[in-house]
Amino acid sequence: MNPSLYRRLALVLTTLPLLLLTSCDEPNTPDIPVRPYAQAAVFVTRGVAQDVAAKGDYVAIADDLYGTVVLNVADLNAIDSVFHYDNRNGLLAGEKTAIVALDLLHHYVMSGVDAGEIASHSDIHDFLSGERKSGINFVVPLRDLEFDSVDDTLKFWASDQAGNDGFIATKLCRENDQSNWSFSCDLVFAPYLPPRREIRGFGRNASVEFAIGIGEEGIHLHRGNVSESISTLEVPGIAYDCAWYGDYIIVAAQYGIVVVDATTRTAPVVAATLVVPSADRLQEIVVQGHYACVLDVNDGIYVYDISTPSAPEFVQLLDVIDPSALDADPAGNRLYVTDRGQGLVVFTK
Repeated sequence: MNPSLYRRLALVLTTLPLLLLTSCDEPNTPDIPVRPYAQAAVFVTRGVAQDVAAKGDYVAIADDLYGTVVLNVADLNAIDSVFHYDNRNGLLAGEKTAIVALDLLHHYVMSGVDAGEIASHSDIHDFLSGERKSGINFVVPLRDLEFDSVDDTLKFWASDQAGNDGFIATKLCRENDQSNWSFSCDLVFAPYLPPRREIRGFGRNASVEFAIGIGEEGIHLHRGNVSESISTLEVPGIAYDCAWYGDYIIVAAQYGIVVVDATTRTAPVVAATLVVPSADRLQEIVVQGHYACVLDVNDGIYVYDISTPSAPEFVQLLDVIDPSALDADPAGNRLYVTDRGQGLVVFTK
């Protein structure tokens, strides 16, 4: 055999097994999609968990006929109940706690209590001492609630279910930490009522600007500190709830999500619309990091990557049987979901 040909043949026979071995060791497999959240804990409540509010190491739950529960969740392996307020120690028979909000400055929990179709009230307690601090009467049950405080002033923002008062911005005050809270200070009670008198939910940013879901009318931007309207924008679908992501607003719109560019607050524009084929009850939303978590009352929690707001990307569906509400620290790694059957379900990143 020609020596040159022999050398070529030997090179081919030596190289071929290496090519085959490399091909077998490195198969061309598809990329595994990111699944940021995993279930970390479940706390079973006595009643039907209707709402949740989380701040720091504490989580408040509106537990329907069983009142208000506050949990210490510092250790997810040993969740501890630190406060419980129900009809054995204050609520009347038949009253239901529907919504809750937390304030860590004074360790206060604010409960929205339904006392029937035409009446409701809210109760403020120090959840560490159990002491009742104040109560506020409303004509109709509340639908959404935000609660904050600075020194001796309690600020809160709320919306009602029947559209009598609409979006409310008001506050309570006291002279010192031994005084009772009252409306006697510079009272601000300036409601915003959309034309159809329907407010479904709202989201607040760090500048105390609110994005308000007003159903078929779209969304409304409002300044909470001075109770001043900014602008209104029609969006596709039915706007149930809103959450801020920088200068963008992510809207839960029943059949999908809508991203609104609100860089110019007085002239917001729709930046993206994403229909979720399998969803039909997208009604609540929170943003954590660059993820938007959207609650569907039938399916669970849809998670979207919104790091590019104009192109949201679906990444995960969290399996929750009968979800009612969700909350999360925007910069944290825990997502808290109330389930009507289970109670509190905690997911972590």
